[in-house]
Amino acid sequence: MQQNLGIMSPDYYWYLNQSGTFKVDGTNDAHDFQETLKAMTIMGMSEEEQMNVLQVVAGILHLGNVTFVESGNYAVVEDEQFLGFPAYLFGVDAALVKSKLTSRVMDSKWGGQSETIHMQLNLEQASYTRDAWAKGLYARLFDYLVSVVNSAMKTEMSELTIGILDIYGFEIFHKNGFEQFCINYVNEKLQQIFIELTLKAEQEEYVQEGIKWNSIEYFNNKIVCDLIENKTSPPGIMSIVDDVCATMHAVSEGSDAQLLGVQVDTDTRWYLILLPDTFVSDTADNRSLPVVTEVGSRQLGIDTRFLTWRC
Repeated sequence: MQQNLGIMSPDYYWYLNQSGTFKVDGTNDAHDFQETLKAMTIMGMSEEEQMNVLQVVAGILHLGNVTFVESGNYAVVEDEQFLGFPAYLFGVDAALVKSKLTSRVMDSKWGGQSETIHMQLNLEQASYTRDAWAKGLYARLFDYLVSVVNSAMKTEMSELTIGILDIYGFEIFHKNGFEQFCINYVNEKLQQIFIELTLKAEQEEYVQEGIKWNSIEYFNNKIVCDLIENKTSPPGIMSIVDDVCATMHAVSEGSDAQLLGVQVDTDTRWYLILLPDTFVSDTADNRSLPVVTEVGSRQLGIDTRFLTWRC
C-alpha cells in the first residue's frame, strides 16, 4: 500500500512540512490509521472504496509538491516529474493535470454568440489554482465520507429523533482568513434564526395578545447577514468576491482594494477611514484580506485603510 500510494515521510510534503511539527505527544498515528480503516469497514466500505479514499488523500499531498517557475510572464511546471504521481492517483493523464494547473478557460457571450478563451496563468495564479484544486478535492472527499456514515446509520423504520449539532463558535484570531469568515457567517445566520424565531416573533405575539412583559433589547444582525449574502441591491461580499475573481486581471495585487471599492460604491452604510501612512496593517501584502467579525464592530483592514460597517 505504501509503495502504491507513494507514501514518504511527512517532511517530504509541502502541505505537511510548513509547521515543522510531525509528531504529537500521546498520539500513535499507526494505531489511529488502523482504527480508521476498521471504521470504514464497519461503515460498509469495500476495500476498493477504502483504497480510493486513500488515493485521493495521497494525491492531494503529492499535488502540493508541484511547483512553478515563470517563463515569459506565464507559469510553467518547474519539474514535470512531480505531475506523475498525483495524475496516477487521480486516474487522469499528467498532461491534463499540467494544463489545468497552468491555464483556465473563460466562456464569453456577446452579440448572441459565445466564445471560449484559453488563458495562461501567471506564477501566482497557478499556485492558487493548485491549492484550490487540493482544497476542492478534500472537501468533496469529506462530503463523501459524511454521506457514507449517514447511509450506514440510516434505519429502515421511520421514527422521531432529536438531532444535536455541535458547530464552531465565533472565531476571532489575530489574523482571520476565509475559513474564519465562513465560520462566522454560519454563526451570524444561526443568530439571525434565533432572533427571528425566539426574540422577534415571540415579542410580536405578546403585543398582539396584550401580554405584559419586559421588552428584551437586542441587536438584529440581519444587516450583517445582508452584508455577506445579498445578491443585488446592494450586492453582498460573497457576490462581489465571485465577480472580482471572475474578472480580475493577471496581476492580482489590488483585488482586495477592488472588492472594498465596489462595496463602498454600492452600499452607503460603508465608509472609509484613512489612517496615517505610518500605520502597518496585520498583513503586508494585498493578497490577504483580514476580516474582524466582532458583534457591533465590523471592520475589514487592508494596507492603510479601514473599511467600517455602520451597524
